[in-house]
Amino acid sequence: MAKALQTGCVALYLARRDLAHPPDCRPTQWKTPYIPALLVVSVILFVAFWFWERHLEFGTDRAPLMHTAIWFKGRFAVVQLIGALGWSSFASYMFFASLAFQVCLPPWRPSRSSPLAPG
Repeated sequence: MAKALQTGCVALYLARRDLAHPPDCRPTQWKTPYIPALLVVSVILFVAFWFWERHLEFGTDRAPLMHTAIWFKGRFAVVQLIGALGWSSFASYMFFASLAFQVCLPPWRPSRSSPLAPG
């Protein structure tokens, strides 16, 4: 049951991500009816997976994929949130930093005595 829920969540997330940007649907994007529907279904499946893992952890003898109690003890959730925010902000930082360098810095031209100067 857990593997089916996990596979379903991943499949729906990837389908939503990939179906949101085919070339023939770009003008409509989020207005396409199956995009928000797949997002809602994937969130529902994720919540169902969470409760299934809680049930496995506390209601049965079977081992869950990950103990859900770890999110409520210590600072594990805070560390995961900080890591996710840092990881997700790296790409946007690099994009805006490259734009700032292109606008603010003058173009670099090597002098003739530089070893990088063309012939």
